[in-house]
Amino acid sequence: NIEPIMKNRSGVTDWYSISGDKVTITKSGTVFLTYNQDIITNGTSGYVYTIVYVNGTAISYQLISNTNNYWDGIHNSWSGYLNTGDYIQINYRCASGNITAWDHNVWSNYSFLWFK
Repeated sequence: NIEPIMKNRSGVTDWYSISGDKVTITKSGTVFLTYNQDIITNGTSGYVYTIVYVNGTAISYQLISNTNNYWDGIHNSWSGYLNTGDYIQINYRCASGNITAWDHNVWSNYSFLWFK
């Protein structure tokens, strides 16, 4: 689950709603998303990747090599204008191996900024 920091420059939080893995925009505006997720994968070759989706369409990709049972961070960002009802999703996948651990504390963060 995403536990994002969601705000705009004035601290207003009524521009979005969260349901499951979707962040739905309730007020049109420009959204800036940046995130860092620490993970462990069990593979020694191949890679793990993350994708940002808007309305089900992949729009931003990032990958790192599998971490060979060590912690490593994967980072991604995207910005663009979204209309009311548009939604954002973030997904992680492994080309080989598996993600075996996720940091849910201070080493990972998800930030969404909204501007009218």
